[in-house]
Amino acid sequence: MVLLPWAFVVIGIAAVAGGIHGLRSVSRFESGMLRAVGVVTGLVESRDAGRRLTWAPYVRFSLPDGRTVEAESRTSSRPPAAREGDRVTVLYDPADPERFDLPASLTARRFIAIVLIVMGAGFAVLGTVLGVIFFALRDAL
Repeated sequence: MVLLPWAFVVIGIAAVAGGIHGLRSVSRFESGMLRAVGVVTGLVESRDAGRRLTWAPYVRFSLPDGRTVEAESRTSSRPPAAREGDRVTVLYDPADPERFDLPASLTARRFIAIVLIVMGAGFAVLGTVLGVIFFALRDAL
Protein backbone atom coordinates (compact mmCIF):
# COMPACT_ATOMS: atom_id res chain seq x y z
CA MET A 1 0.00 0.00 0.00
CA VAL A 2 2.90 2.36 0.75
CA LEU A 3 4.21 1.99 -2.81
CA LEU A 4 0.94 3.10 -4.43
CA PRO A 5 1.56 6.85 -3.99
CA TRP A 6 4.98 6.51 -5.57
CA ALA A 7 3.41 4.75 -8.55
CA PHE A 8 1.41 7.96 -9.04
CA VAL A 9 4.67 9.91 -8.99
CA VAL A 10 6.28 7.64 -11.59
CA ILE A 11 3.22 7.72 -13.84
CA GLY A 12 3.04 11.50 -13.46
CA ILE A 13 6.69 11.98 -14.36
CA ALA A 14 6.28 9.70 -17.39
CA ALA A 15 3.24 11.71 -18.54
CA VAL A 16 5.12 15.01 -18.13
CA ALA A 17 8.06 13.58 -20.11
CA GLY A 18 5.69 12.36 -22.84
CA GLY A 19 4.01 15.77 -23.02
CA ILE A 20 7.34 17.58 -23.27
CA HIS A 21 8.44 15.18 -26.00
CA GLY A 22 5.17 15.87 -27.86
CA LEU A 23 5.65 19.65 -27.64
CA ARG A 24 9.22 19.36 -28.88
CA SER A 25 8.13 17.10 -31.74
CA VAL A 26 5.54 19.63 -32.91
CA SER A 27 8.05 22.49 -32.61
CA ARG A 28 10.69 20.56 -34.58
CA PHE A 29 8.16 19.77 -37.30
CA GLU A 30 7.03 23.41 -37.55
CA SER A 31 10.52 24.94 -37.45
CA GLY A 32 11.58 24.07 -40.99
CA MET A 33 8.23 24.05 -42.70
CA LEU A 34 6.86 26.39 -45.34
CA ARG A 35 3.24 27.45 -45.75
CA ALA A 36 1.00 27.09 -48.78
CA VAL A 37 -2.71 27.27 -49.46
CA GLY A 38 -4.29 24.18 -50.92
CA VAL A 39 -7.62 22.56 -51.66
CA VAL A 40 -8.89 19.35 -50.09
CA THR A 41 -9.55 17.02 -53.03
CA GLY A 42 -10.71 14.05 -50.97
CA LEU A 43 -10.72 12.28 -47.63
CA VAL A 44 -8.83 9.06 -46.98
CA GLU A 45 -10.56 6.72 -44.51
CA SER A 46 -8.61 4.68 -42.00
CA ARG A 47 -9.16 3.12 -38.61
CA ASP A 48 -7.43 4.27 -35.43
CA ALA A 49 -6.15 1.96 -32.68
CA GLY A 50 -9.67 1.81 -31.20
CA ARG A 51 -10.95 0.65 -34.61
CA ARG A 52 -12.95 3.87 -35.12
CA LEU A 53 -13.05 5.47 -38.55
CA THR A 54 -10.81 8.52 -39.03
CA TRP A 55 -10.18 10.67 -42.09
CA ALA A 56 -7.04 12.27 -43.48
CA PRO A 57 -7.44 15.10 -45.97
CA TYR A 58 -5.97 14.58 -49.42
CA VAL A 59 -4.75 18.04 -50.44
CA ARG A 60 -3.52 19.69 -53.64
CA PHE A 61 -1.26 22.73 -53.32
CA SER A 62 1.31 24.57 -55.41
CA LEU A 63 4.96 25.15 -54.56
CA PRO A 64 6.74 28.46 -55.21
CA ASP A 65 8.50 26.92 -58.24
CA GLY A 66 5.12 26.13 -59.82
CA ARG A 67 5.06 22.39 -59.14
CA THR A 68 1.78 20.97 -57.86
CA VAL A 69 1.71 18.52 -54.98
CA GLU A 70 -1.23 16.26 -54.23
CA ALA A 71 -0.84 14.07 -51.16
CA GLU A 72 -2.45 12.74 -48.00
CA SER A 73 -1.98 14.59 -44.73
CA ARG A 74 0.21 12.91 -42.11
CA THR A 75 -2.64 13.13 -39.60
CA SER A 76 -6.12 11.67 -39.65
CA SER A 77 -8.89 12.73 -37.29
CA ARG A 78 -12.46 12.20 -36.24
CA PRO A 79 -14.28 14.30 -37.32
CA PRO A 80 -12.29 15.20 -40.46
CA ALA A 81 -10.07 18.29 -40.11
CA ALA A 82 -11.52 19.63 -43.38
CA ARG A 83 -14.11 18.72 -45.97
CA GLU A 84 -13.67 18.05 -49.67
CA GLY A 85 -13.46 21.37 -51.52
CA ASP A 86 -12.25 23.36 -48.48
CA ARG A 87 -9.31 25.71 -48.91
CA VAL A 88 -6.72 24.94 -46.23
CA THR A 89 -3.30 26.13 -45.18
CA VAL A 90 -0.64 23.43 -45.17
CA LEU A 91 2.76 23.33 -43.53
CA TYR A 92 5.08 21.33 -45.75
CA ASP A 93 8.68 20.17 -45.73
CA PRO A 94 10.53 21.97 -48.56
CA ALA A 95 12.81 18.93 -49.00
CA ASP A 96 9.82 16.57 -49.22
CA PRO A 97 6.61 18.53 -49.99
CA GLU A 98 4.46 15.41 -49.68
CA ARG A 99 5.33 15.49 -45.98
CA PHE A 100 2.84 18.06 -44.74
CA ASP A 101 0.25 18.69 -42.09
CA LEU A 102 -2.56 21.12 -41.36
CA PRO A 103 -2.03 23.74 -38.63
CA ALA A 104 -5.23 22.53 -36.88
CA SER A 105 -3.66 19.07 -36.48
CA LEU A 106 -0.55 20.56 -34.96
CA THR A 107 -2.67 22.64 -32.58
CA ALA A 108 -4.50 19.49 -31.49
CA ARG A 109 -1.19 17.69 -30.87
CA ARG A 110 0.09 20.67 -28.89
CA PHE A 111 -3.12 20.71 -26.80
CA ILE A 112 -2.83 16.97 -26.03
CA ALA A 113 0.81 17.43 -25.00
CA ILE A 114 -0.11 20.27 -22.64
CA VAL A 115 -2.93 18.20 -21.11
CA LEU A 116 -0.43 15.36 -20.54
CA ILE A 117 1.97 17.73 -18.81
CA VAL A 118 -0.72 19.21 -16.55
CA MET A 119 -2.23 15.83 -15.66
CA GLY A 120 1.20 14.31 -15.13
CA ALA A 121 2.23 17.12 -12.82
CA GLY A 122 -1.02 16.64 -10.90
CA PHE A 123 -0.38 12.91 -10.54
CA ALA A 124 3.18 13.54 -9.38
CA VAL A 125 2.09 16.11 -6.78
CA LEU A 126 -0.79 13.91 -5.58
CA GLY A 127 1.50 10.91 -5.28
CA THR A 128 4.08 12.92 -3.37
CA VAL A 129 1.49 14.32 -0.96
CA LEU A 130 -0.06 10.88 -0.39
CA GLY A 131 3.39 9.35 0.07
CA VAL A 132 4.29 11.90 2.71
CA ILE A 133 0.95 11.38 4.49
CA PHE A 134 1.30 7.57 4.41
CA PHE A 135 4.87 7.86 5.68
CA ALA A 136 3.77 10.16 8.51
CA LEU A 137 0.86 7.88 9.44
CA ARG A 138 3.08 4.82 9.42
CA ASP A 139 5.40 6.48 11.95
CA ALA A 140 2.44 7.67 14.04
CA LEU A 141 0.99 4.15 14.42
